[in-house]
Amino acid sequence: VRLRWRESVSLHRFQNRNLLKMDHFRWHGVEDQFEVVTMLELTKPQFEQLCRNVLAGLGMAKPIAFSAPGVEQSYRVEIVRESSDKMFRTVETWLCVFQRSRLLMDIDEVESIAKAAIAANVQQVFVVVFGRMLPDAQDRLRESLAAEDIGLACLTDSLAQCLASDFGTLPGSKSTGPEHGFSFARL
Repeated sequence: VRLRWRESVSLHRFQNRNLLKMDHFRWHGVEDQFEVVTMLELTKPQFEQLCRNVLAGLGMAKPIAFSAPGVEQSYRVEIVRESSDKMFRTVETWLCVFQRSRLLMDIDEVESIAKAAIAANVQQVFVVVFGRMLPDAQDRLRESLAAEDIGLACLTDSLAQCLASDFGTLPGSKSTGPEHGFSFARL
């Protein structure tokens, strides 16, 4: 196309043309599942060790295993925050949940996490999902926990993988550092 001065071509018709198809595959767990498959191949003891390594890397000392139906790995952790002059001290109780998901994590699965958090009697929940979660499921989890005055921090998909790459060691992995451009360890 040859343009004269002040003439332009609109690309509006061609922009975002295939988003619907791409989103369909993204939401149904078809696109780019190499990292999730690696997590799914871990044995239960290997996955447990990975979770403990992640917690240790985040500075969560002495996690106590917490068993709950429908939750793969969970740990209860107390975090003590003190002012530098030691005048103020608070203790936060956290439930750290690690899940592997073959497809999209749905509302039923997050209900198990919410029930576990309520049973653990914690103030905060840290959820790490190696896989994807439906947006409606994450909203439901946040609402269920908020109703009980429990805070939520949730990492899914590539952010969960970054966390594992930063602090965990996968069997057969030759790299020792993060493989992604983003790193929690470098924050």
